[in-house]
Amino acid sequence: MEIVKAKDNDHVIQIGIKWCIKQSRELVAVGIPVLHYYSK
Repeated sequence: MEIVKAKDNDHVIQIGIKWCIKQSRELVAVGIPVLHYYSK
């Protein structure tokens, strides 16, 4: 798992952003009309 290999918090944040983008693209591809995000 990529997150376990992260060297610091900045790397963890970048992994999370990549995961979010990937999941968003997958959801849009199957027809989900609206995506809502929360961030810190």
